[in-house]
Formats: sequence, C-alpha cells, structure tokens
Amino acid sequence: MVLSHKKQFREGMSWKAKLFLVVVFLGALTVLVQIFFPKDRFFLLAKVNGGWVSGMTAEEATAALEARYRSQKVHVEDLAGAKIASFSLAKAEISAEASVAEALEYPFWQRVIPFSSLYRLLGWGVDAAPEVELDTTNLEEYVPTEPVNAAVRFTGADFVVEKERAGYQYDEEALREELEELKLSAEREVSFKLVVVTILAELTISDVKPKLAEVKVALASGVDFVYADEKYAVPFEKMAEMVSFRATDSGAVATVDDFKLRQYFAHNLEDKIMIRAGYFKVDEYGLVISRGKDDDKSVDYAELTLAVERFLAGETSGAIGVVLTPYSYQYIGRTEYSKDIAGLQKELMERFSGEAFALKLVDLSGENPELAELGGDFDIRGDKVWTAASTYKVFVAYSILQAIDRGDVQWTDKAYNDNSLEYCFEVMIVESNNECARWWLDKKGFEKVTEEAQAVGAVSTTFKHGDMRTSANDLALMLGKLYDGTFASKASCERLLELMKRQTHRDGIPAGTDGVVANKVGWLDGLLHDAGIIYADDGDYILVVMTDDSTWKTIAAAAKAVQGRM
Repeated sequence: MVLSHKKQFREGMSWKAKLFLVVVFLGALTVLVQIFFPKDRFFLLAKVNGGWVSGMTAEEATAALEARYRSQKVHVEDLAGAKIASFSLAKAEISAEASVAEALEYPFWQRVIPFSSLYRLLGWGVDAAPEVELDTTNLEEYVPTEPVNAAVRFTGADFVVEKERAGYQYDEEALREELEELKLSAEREVSFKLVVVTILAELTISDVKPKLAEVKVALASGVDFVYADEKYAVPFEKMAEMVSFRATDSGAVATVDDFKLRQYFAHNLEDKIMIRAGYFKVDEYGLVISRGKDDDKSVDYAELTLAVERFLAGETSGAIGVVLTPYSYQYIGRTEYSKDIAGLQKELMERFSGEAFALKLVDLSGENPELAELGGDFDIRGDKVWTAASTYKVFVAYSILQAIDRGDVQWTDKAYNDNSLEYCFEVMIVESNNECARWWLDKKGFEKVTEEAQAVGAVSTTFKHGDMRTSANDLALMLGKLYDGTFASKASCERLLELMKRQTHRDGIPAGTDGVVANKVGWLDGLLHDAGIIYADDGDYILVVMTDDSTWKTIAAAAKAVQGRM
C-alpha cells in the first residue's frame, strides 16, 4: 500500500517539479563538494588564462603556466595583418604567481552558493594574464630594423639556402609600449600590430639559387691553388664551407668567407707557402722577431679572394695562382727564460706580444710547489670576459648532462633535425657542431643555461642570442668540476671526457703537450680559444688559453711553455 502511494506521488508530479527536485539535489551536492574541496588546489578541469591547472596547487599551477608562457612566441603584424616578426619569450621575466593566487582564491561565502564552482572552474571574473617584463634596451631583438640577405650554408653534404629577411622602420616608443603592455594567454600565442615601413633585402633566394648552381659546377672537383709551380688541391667540401654571396648592381656574386679562407691556409698550407709576418714576439724556437728587412712574405688574401671570386663566376679556369706580399722582420737572437712562474709569465707575454690573450693554469696534482704557494693556480687576465666562440659548448654540455641525470630527458629523445640527443651531444663536442648546441639553447632557454652556469660559480658567463660570453677562469672552473666528478654523475663525466679526448681540432693545446688532452676549442672572427685537461706523467693540470688575432701555433707554443714548468 505504501509503495502504491509513492508511485502515485511520483506519477502525480509535473516534469517541472521533478526538474526542480533534481536541481535542488545537485545544488546541495555541489555545495558539499565546494565546502570540503581542498582550499589549496584548483577544481578538476579548471583553467587559468586558458591553461589547464586541474587539481594543481598554486605552486604547481604557477610553474606549469610560466613554462607554457615561456615556450610560446609573440607575433608582430603590420596593419594589414601580415606577420613581420616573431620573438621567443624564453628570456622574458614572467610571473604568474599573482594571477594564480587570484584565480585560486575561493572564499567560504562563495563556496556555499550552489554551482559557484562552475564560475570558478572557468576562471570568470579573474584577470589571469601574467606579469611580463621584457628587456627593451635592444628593440631589434623583437623587430629587426636591418634587412638580412639570403645566404648559403654548407651542411657537409649539400648547400642550404637560407631565406632573406626584411627590415623595418617604426616608431620605437610605439613598439616599447606594446611590449610593456603585453597580455599573454596560456591557450594561444598572442600578436600585436605595429605601423612599419618595410626595407627589403638586397639579396633574395631567387637571386642566389641560379648562381649557386654555377658554383656547384665550378667546385665539383675541388680547386687547385698553385705557387712556384707546386699545386695544392683543396677538396670540394672545404671550399664549399667558404662560399658566400654578396649583392652587386648586377645581382648576386659568389665569393668566399675571407676568415675561413685564411684559417684554411693557416692550418693546411702555411708551412708550404707563406712566411709569417714579423712582430716583436717569440717563435716556437725561442727566437725574438721584430720588424726589419722587407724579406718576409705572406699570402695576399685580398688578391686571393678576388681570384677565387673570378673562378666561381666562371671568368677563369684551372689552378688559381697564389700571390705573396712582403712584410718586415728581423731575427734579434735566441732568448732564455727562467723555469719558474715568473719566467713563464715573461715568455707568454712575449709570445703573445701585439695580441690580446688570457690564460688560466690550474695544478690538479698539487705537486708543483710554486703553484701551491699561489693557491694551486696561475692566470693572466683570467677574469677578462670574451666572446666564447665554441667554448660555450662546455656549458651547454653541463646543462644537457644535468638534465640527463635528473631524468628530464633521455639520450634517445629526438633533438636537432630528428637526430637523437646522444648523437647531437657527440657531434657538438667531437666536431663542434653548432646546430645541436643552438637547438638545446632554444629548447632550454638562454637565460636558464646562464643561470645554471652562474649557480656553480661561472659568474662571468652569460648567454644571449648572438652574444655568448665567458672567461678563462670560468672555463677552468667547469673543467675542474669535470675532472673531480662534480660536473655531473660519474657516467656523464666519463662520457664527456671521452668525447673531448676525441674532438677533431687538435692544433692548439694538444699540439704543444705530450700528455693526453681532453679539450674544447672555439674560433670566431679572429678569436682562437682552447680549454683543456692535460693528463701528464708529471701530474695533471688544466690549461685555458683565449686569444684574439693569434694562431694555433702560438697557442701550441704557449702550451709547450706551460708544460715545461709543470
């Protein structure tokens, strides 16, 4: 009978009444959930500024959102909506702490309101954009003013043509205001419009490609250089690395990178062709040289560059003649140096006379009494900050190995150009590959790699796009950590040392020592650097040499002078 009454009651209710009861029940249920849900966590499926923060604490949500923001790019458009530039937020100072705290705030009076969690869930009523601060001292980092011509890059197998890039004129204050008022979204990349005048590049892909086809034909069998009836063959791969293009009134002209041409001749043909120009300095035989008679000669690189250019344009064929131009020198006599640190300093100052240089020496064995009195190390301008050239890869290696040891990445992970991280790491050290190192800097962030280096004491080391700097002291510090096993785990340290012992550029410190050398070199626009750990019979030591306008022979001679005092 009772069941019959309940059935009649239900059947007698209208659908509106039933719906009302369901809503009341669900409302009561949500109030209970809202009251007892942890105050320090976001609701399930919650978003802040379009980014998922489901079930996260404030700290977890802040870290996740900031990582998301830094992984994005901001796009700059002209008034027509065409993208003119994009820049990364990896270096920006971004704080989502305040916006997360505001979004997480859920007072009791709101919790007792049925279904208010939906309001909180979707982040309505919360200004959830993070605080963003960009360095606006160099606005060209965001929108370039100077156009960039199309260029070619030889990968080791073939040429890659890199597209030209336009430059722009704009109101700098307008750009600065846009950057200062930037509102980011975790859901999508943002953009803003800028009034610009476009400046086109002088050299485009369509200008370069037909000329590049001619260059490939000209270089197919390499190039022969001739001096005094002797031929010196330079293979295709080496010449291809030197090729570049410049714009003229008649279009693109193939030429060679003057610095790379000089480097190749210095490393491979110097002893056969050129007689080094004289300076007041000491050669590897201990002879003091100064300017004197006009009977010293060196390659006339200006003339050689023009000759190669004519060859690439098809104006000449056959072997390219090498012309020498006179310099002055005079042998003064042999000099002697004391076999102590004072003698070493005097010898180094004369060997590098007329050249900027810095040197750091660290005795790892503790067996040199004179160095022990100096605290175990000796330096000349050790704290001078230099453009790092490829020695910056020591710090990139540190960053990668730390990530490996933490489990953040695996050696099998995909890296640059779909190669494994393991392969990329190897060619970065052994062959000084640039692309793999830059891939990691873009992935990790220049600022983060700087922070990692400075956190372990490399305080003079900084990394920015196109501007990576360090000192001999900082490089020696990192090599010391690598030697004593505090650089990374034991397995990671052993891996890096094995690769450094196999690296292919050995004309500097390794050429001047008898021991086994684990080193990393760098060269760029006249800079030559070498940083190594030397495993020697008389005791291990670290040697870092950083130079401008020097030669690998001089660095090798300096290494030999150091070894003679160890």
